[in-house]
Amino acid sequence: MSFYQNPVSYYRVRLALACVCVFLSATSPSLTAYAESIIPVDPNNPDAISVEANEGRFDNLNQVYELRGKVTIKRGGMLFEGEVVLIKQDKKGFKNMELKSSTNKLAHFRHERPETGVVAEGFGQTIEFDGLTDVVKLVKDARITRYQNAKQTEDVTGALITYNSRTEFFHLKNADGKKNNRVQIMIQSRN
Repeated sequence: MSFYQNPVSYYRVRLALACVCVFLSATSPSLTAYAESIIPVDPNNPDAISVEANEGRFDNLNQVYELRGKVTIKRGGMLFEGEVVLIKQDKKGFKNMELKSSTNKLAHFRHERPETGVVAEGFGQTIEFDGLTDVVKLVKDARITRYQNAKQTEDVTGALITYNSRTEFFHLKNADGKKNNRVQIMIQSRN
């Protein structure tokens, strides 16, 4: 029986993550990780991070978190999902993330701006997030679709897409700069 099929081991890991969360929230208030819904994200702190995973490791000395198995991360209006996630916290407290996809499912992110009705949803084999600049990079098989009030307005694909979540600016690149590997953009009317 594998780790994921053994409910006792699975829930022990979630309970252990919850215990770590209590410790982390006391020692590092800007980082709050949780298993299931035991410790919710603070809606008043846009930098608070909520984490759910099947397995996790924490290197306190280097401020590195390694999470595996259906990882879900919430940060403000952003949601990240991947199979393997590495979170590194720099000396100023900013968290950078790298999400990897599984063999049959791409890594995913979703950015909601309820005040404007805009939702951006993206996929890639790797997703990188810079906590200082709020920039998301989608690498290989990258795609971002943007919706305005539930209506699709843009759909972009490329080898590398950089998305600034503050300004909603996209930058697209093809794989190797050759003309046969081009980026694609579909723009629709917002009306």
